[in-house]
Amino acid sequence: YGKALSGSDVQEMEGLDGKEFDADTRKMLGLDDIDEILGQIEESAEMNVEELEKEAEAVKSGDAGASIRSADEVIQEMDDEEAAEVEKEQ
Repeated sequence: YGKALSGSDVQEMEGLDGKEFDADTRKMLGLDDIDEILGQIEESAEMNVEELEKEAEAVKSGDAGASIRSADEVIQEMDDEEAAEVEKEQ
């Protein structure tokens, strides 16, 4: 930024070096909680992909008639599972 100004003494552009947070700072910022939440989201996404693949196979083979559930049913089941996991953690 400074080198574009007239009379600037900035000769070289240097990037900033990233530093790791210590344990107390990580806890204060909730970074470990964020990592845990992201892990849960990734795990949930993987489970959803597996479920979708199973349903796609059932549709392809013609066995999906009674096994296809509405989106509301699937969401409710996932909410119930998430609530059960939260209760276990507490």
